Amino acid sequence: IENLYLLDNIEVAIDILEEQLEQYPDRVDLVLNLAMTFIVNEEEDFALEELDRARTMSDDPIVLNDIEYLTLLALNPNFEAEMGEIQTLVNAGSKLSSGQLAFLQEAINTAPGYVDAYVTLANAYLLEDDLASAIEVLLDGEVQIPNDAEILLTLSRALWQAGQIDEAFKYLEKGIEANPKHVPLLALMGQYLFEDDDEDEARLYLMRAESINPRHPALAAARKRIVDLIASRK
Repeated sequence: IENLYLLDNIEVAIDILEEQLEQYPDRVDLVLNLAMTFIVNEEEDFALEELDRARTMSDDPIVLNDIEYLTLLALNPNFEAEMGEIQTLVNAGSKLSSGQLAFLQEAINTAPGYVDAYVTLANAYLLEDDLASAIEVLLDGEVQIPNDAEILLTLSRALWQAGQIDEAFKYLEKGIEANPKHVPLLALMGQYLFEDDDEDEARLYLMRAESINPRHPALAAARKRIVDLIASRK
C-alpha cells in the first residue's frame, strides 16, 4: 500500500488493474490489488465491493486474512497506524488502555478472520495476568481461523500458564499437525515436553525444529529455558 501512495496518477493503476481483471477474472491477487488501489484513492465503497468479490474466490487462510485486514483499512483509514502503535506497545510489554483493548475487540467483531487482532488482544490480556480472557479470545480465534499457527501457539502458552497442561499439549499437537514446519510450535512443544519430564520426546521436537532453522529465535529461547531448568534442578 505504501508504494501505491508514491504513484503520480493512481487512476492509471486502477485502469490497468481493471483491464487485467477482464483478461484474468479468476485472479484473486488482482482483485486485492484493485481493492488496495481504491483504498489509496479514497474510494472505500469500491474497495469494499472488491473485497466482497475476493471472499467468493478463495478459501486460502492467508488470502482471507489479507481480505479482513484490507476491510478494516477501508473502514478506517487510520487502522494501520493505530494497530501498529498497539502492537509496538504490546511487544514492548506495555499494558494497553481500555480504549485500545476496545479497538482490538472491535477489529475482531468487524473482521473475525483477522489473526493479528486475536493474538494482540490475547497478549494484551496476558500482560494484565488475565489468563481467562486471553484464552477466551484465542479459543474464539481458533474457531474462526482453524489451524492458524500463531493463534495455536499463543493459545498453548496461555493454557500452559493457566496450568491446563493437557489442553496446551492438545493445541500444540493440532498446530504442528497443520503446520509441520513451524519452528516456534516445534520448539515450544520440545520445551513443554522437557518441563513435563519427557526428555526423549522433547529432543525429537527440538531436533525437528533445528533441522528447519537452527538459528530461529524461538528455538534459542526454548533451549535457554531448558538450560535454566536443568540448572535449577541441580
